[in-house]
Amino acid sequence: MIAEVRGLYKAPEGCVLGILDFAAIEARNLAWQAGQDDLTEMFGTGADIYSEFATELFDAFVRKPSDDDPVPLHKLYSLRRGFGKDAILGCGYGMGTNKFYQNCYINPSLRPLFDSGKYDWDFIDKLIKLYRRKYSKIPHFWSEVEKAWSYVTRFKHEERIVNDNLRFYHKDGATFIELPSGRYIRYPGARVTGSGKSTSLNYKWAKGIWGGYLTENIIQSESRDILGEAIVRSMMKWY
Repeated sequence: MIAEVRGLYKAPEGCVLGILDFAAIEARNLAWQAGQDDLTEMFGTGADIYSEFATELFDAFVRKPSDDDPVPLHKLYSLRRGFGKDAILGCGYGMGTNKFYQNCYINPSLRPLFDSGKYDWDFIDKLIKLYRRKYSKIPHFWSEVEKAWSYVTRFKHEERIVNDNLRFYHKDGATFIELPSGRYIRYPGARVTGSGKSTSLNYKWAKGIWGGYLTENIIQSESRDILGEAIVRSMMKWY
């Protein structure tokens, strides 16, 4: 689908259309921002993180399938590694058991396996708990981001710094998150209602937001900055 969309774009005469991509950029950036150094190091060394997670999840060796594998083994490795990949790429913003299970169930290739009872809700719950336990600094990051956003929204003349590179502050009825690049994310009409377990974080465009939601905003914005810089640098090679 992406390749088909790209075909719709054409650079004007005398210009170059730059197309770049970074593998798992959001998962990599999240690991770095959350201080999950073991995960960052694995990305840096080129380790097969998806297989590593799946091996622990299934308590059985998993690797990337090869063309030489017998068909049954190829299918087994592909399926199990797929769960590992979906976990690494999908759980970083707080996806819970119900949502992950729903995503699996609406997948035509996975639904029969859930209908047959081979996999079930409990299996997905195990996956979610493993991710959050194994990479515990990521859920901690969700919490820190949520607390900072809530604090500056309640106390409008205060500011908070998370990880020495994210600045939270409130101005003119909006809460801001300043990114490492200097750009910021703006939440107009930001407010916090209730207290304790009944606290609700809201702004003009969404209600009931939380740390995972804010983390997604932050990581995707930072990833855009990284990719944008890469595009500029690559284009400079043409001139």
